Amino acid sequence: MKLVLAAHAHTYYLLLYSSVRSHHHRQVMRLARWLAFVLEDEFYWKPEHSSRASGRSQQERQRALLKHVSQLCRFNTEALPVVERFVFTYLKRWNGSCNTELLLSIIETLHPCAYEDLCGNVLLPLSRLYLNSDVKFKVST
Repeated sequence: MKLVLAAHAHTYYLLLYSSVRSHHHRQVMRLARWLAFVLEDEFYWKPEHSSRASGRSQQERQRALLKHVSQLCRFNTEALPVVERFVFTYLKRWNGSCNTELLLSIIETLHPCAYEDLCGNVLLPLSRLYLNSDVKFKVST
């Protein structure tokens, strides 16, 4: 099966994941690596001006991708390890205003982990963001 990374390709991974979930571990791992690449590409590598080609803004594409990742996590009842790694790195650079509800819904599905890991990767970035934010953000959370 050939995966094409097009503007709407990330919308198909839910169907793909559900179809291979009960099959081979190798297929799930390939899908997980693909998802990791799509997340990194959209949030870290893709320049903002690339939205002209797809007709959608970078924020719209990122919101759509996070929505599908959130649905995948809910469907799977837990976040995939590649999603956890993405959340841990993204929280350190997140501005707190983009896609708040989607990101928090993904955080709800993270695996239980040691307090040191939870504190360093989730709680400290969120608390720093909260302390440095304006009153509007504090009231909305």
